[in-house]
Amino acid sequence: AAFFDVDTDGTRFVVRAGDVRAEALGTEFEVSRVGDDVSVSVAEGRVRVTYANRTAVLQAGDRLHISDTQETRSSVAPNAVANWRQGKLIMDGMTFGAVADVIGRRLSGRTVVINRDLAKEPMVGVLDISQPEDALRTLTATARARMVRAPGLVTLIYGQ
Repeated sequence: AAFFDVDTDGTRFVVRAGDVRAEALGTEFEVSRVGDDVSVSVAEGRVRVTYANRTAVLQAGDRLHISDTQETRSSVAPNAVANWRQGKLIMDGMTFGAVADVIGRRLSGRTVVINRDLAKEPMVGVLDISQPEDALRTLTATARARMVRAPGLVTLIYGQ
């Protein structure tokens, strides 16, 4: 994930994540990519998102999630956009796999969710990710899953 604070000085600013393009129209916004899924969330201003021969203009408080099979537009509190910068993650419907990926980026080695059903499980709540190992333990326990770690190499998470 990346967060951008763009001035409206007339310079074109475009972020590409796979086949999705997000063009700033004077704004603060976040682009997050997990696998082929891309989410664009707007904290302030507007963003033009282009994908699969479609265009959407998002305003502050809008989130657009694009996957291979669907697109979902939802609301997000503008102050919650890119909350990972303050060590918090608002999971609000993120999948277990996406949350594990966000936390895994803060650890050395790879983090892999082995069970596909577990990876697709929706999660809701706020997670403190300032201590990523603790956050991963909390996430795993909440989902009644198990975790095996080889620090620095790999973390495997699987369902019971």
